[in-house]
Amino acid sequence: MQIRTAGGLPEGIFPAEAHFEKHVGDMAGERLLVPAWRRFLHAAHHLRVIQHGRMQLYLVYILATLVALVLWQLSGAMRR
Repeated sequence: MQIRTAGGLPEGIFPAEAHFEKHVGDMAGERLLVPAWRRFLHAAHHLRVIQHGRMQLYLVYILATLVALVLWQLSGAMRR
């Protein structure tokens, strides 16, 4: 865990203002969530290859997925 502090001691007999700031880092966020999010974004960047903005291509993706799911379901039913 990293603790960062900023500010200093007031100077003079009657200081105009003083400032102190302390920031305690979020261990779960810094060590788990942020790296996981970066890996997700990196993987999503590579998936942009299949996104062309053409509706016909998206319909082919959906049809191929449905056929794959039906074949997977049928192969599981035949094993029983």
